[in-house]
Amino acid sequence: MAGDPPPYYQEANKTLKTPSNLIRIIRDKGEIRERFTLDASICIGEDIIKDSEKDRKNLCVKTKGEGEIDIDVNIAENKEPIPSPTSDRKEVTIDVETFKGDVSLRLHASSPDTRPLLRVNVTSGSGIVVLSIPRSTAGVIETTSTGPVIVSDKLTQMTNIVTEEGRNRNFIVGVVDKWNKEQKDQLTVTAKYGRVYLRYDDESNEKPEVGFWTRVFGN
Repeated sequence: MAGDPPPYYQEANKTLKTPSNLIRIIRDKGEIRERFTLDASICIGEDIIKDSEKDRKNLCVKTKGEGEIDIDVNIAENKEPIPSPTSDRKEVTIDVETFKGDVSLRLHASSPDTRPLLRVNVTSGSGIVVLSIPRSTAGVIETTSTGPVIVSDKLTQMTNIVTEEGRNRNFIVGVVDKWNKEQKDQLTVTAKYGRVYLRYDDESNEKPEVGFWTRVFGN
């Protein structure tokens, strides 16, 4: 049915079992289905990174043309305690984008006390976006879409809408005691011509039934 999330694929075509801190996949067209493990503590030598990639992402997956993207990401725990002050806390940056097609990104991570901050950007130029986040998420989700933003039952209980203006809706997710945006998770979701689904990563990956998705914002 049009507008439903893409089906969930239990096994990716290829599995990256060894943790990495630098993954970049850019294709002209075609679907991308992968599984990765990111470890923000791994050091990448400057001689490996091109000058054009100095401002790189830990994970960058893009399709310039038509192609569905289906990605599973496991985020490794910090090997050392969270530093004090927390301004020294590591971040993991993820950028997933397709020009045309559905995008499904599932993030798996442990407690915010034992993992890096999330800096995530997910975009579909024409298609729906399904973002599944870990229960440890605490911060802001910013969405832009022509269609509705649909939040699952369980995530609804931990989500408050902060602002809504036109196609833009911002949410606070999780328990946020002392607000400091720079020290909270930041996730941006854009469906230029489509709708957005938000849910936890441990919720059912089946297509939604009536009553599963309860909070709907937008038309």
